Amino acid sequence: MNFFSAIPDFFQRLLTGFGLPEAWANFLDQCFSLLVLILIICLLAKIVDLLVNRFFKRLVRITSSNLDDVLLENKVFHKAVRVLSPIVLYIALPLALRNHTVVEFARKCLDLYIILRFVLLIISITKSLSIVYSQKSRYTNKPVLVFFQVVNVAVYFIAGLLALSVLINQSMGTLIAGLGASMAIIVLVFKDTLLGLISGWQLTTNDLLRVGDWITVPKYGADGDVIEINLYSVKVRNFDKTITTLPPYALMSESFQNWRGMVDAGGRRIKRAVNIDMKTVRMCDDAMMERFSKIEIIRDYLDQTQAQLDAYNQQRTTDYPEAPNVIRQTNVGVFRAYVTAYLKQHAQIKHDMITMVRQLQPTERGLPLEIYCFTNGTQWTYYESVQSDIFDHILSVLPIFGLEVYQLPSTISANVPDPIERT
Repeated sequence: MNFFSAIPDFFQRLLTGFGLPEAWANFLDQCFSLLVLILIICLLAKIVDLLVNRFFKRLVRITSSNLDDVLLENKVFHKAVRVLSPIVLYIALPLALRNHTVVEFARKCLDLYIILRFVLLIISITKSLSIVYSQKSRYTNKPVLVFFQVVNVAVYFIAGLLALSVLINQSMGTLIAGLGASMAIIVLVFKDTLLGLISGWQLTTNDLLRVGDWITVPKYGADGDVIEINLYSVKVRNFDKTITTLPPYALMSESFQNWRGMVDAGGRRIKRAVNIDMKTVRMCDDAMMERFSKIEIIRDYLDQTQAQLDAYNQQRTTDYPEAPNVIRQTNVGVFRAYVTAYLKQHAQIKHDMITMVRQLQPTERGLPLEIYCFTNGTQWTYYESVQSDIFDHILSVLPIFGLEVYQLPSTISANVPDPIERT
């Protein structure tokens, strides 16, 4: 039945009366009917869209939930109304078109459009949900974004199969069976996408990486905080404010350093050595011991150690009671004890972690005396400030113990005459 059933064949008779052939008059009659039908549906959809948006805008004001705010911001309700329009047109097509072949062709085009509108609606919903759940504290360390991206990939895949099914007029079962036979080609073509999907999922589900982690990947020049993790890339904001983008499978197949453990522990390691000039290392004489005994933080250490050495030396029978026949304390040993005591009473050192001062293998650049401890804060500027203060103090007290820092001789300065001599 024609769309203008209330006035049977009026438009067609009018066109025929103007001398148009009957076939053309019939064609233009159906085009006019289809145009009027589309205009009516669009008008109704616009009215429904306005009513729905007005309703949800009022709902947003009176509810405390953040979900409806995000759904409204991402135009989910608007996109839902736009899905209904082609469905109504799909049902009403026979009212405007009398030719069965044309109706089937138009419905096939509408099938593709409906699939597209559903995909856009679902993507908008998943985007809104990912925003809502990522803002909740209990989901902070969960792979929320990756989960919804997996959903999006599945939606794209199913939509692609549906669209292909409509175009070639085959069932979904037939297409899936055909995909099984060509899986090797599909894997080869979409290798990077599949690797990114699997690696991104593993990184987040195994809690290997979180947004906000400080990571170091020297191969890719990445050294900074992770700002985004998705199925296809990991974005790192470096400390120089540049952005490095890494493929997730690179982090799974190769090693990277995650500093989250340091942050969670609340202490950042200081591991730095001072090179002592070995020509200044000597055993302590009585004058040195008397001077060292005035240093309060090592007074108990000196008394205890000296008592042990005296007890040992008394057991030795020698006609020459001097070193090396007897054991004496060394200035570098006393200095090491002083630095250890200094660190253990330092207010900015984390004392429930390892604190020690040790000698490393002597080299041609002197005797390395390494300070190994942890600051009680992990923030970069705080850490550098504490470390600098500690070494400022260590370098300043070295002469008190008769020690000097080793410095590589400069051939340039050695060849320049002293300014006093030149005058």
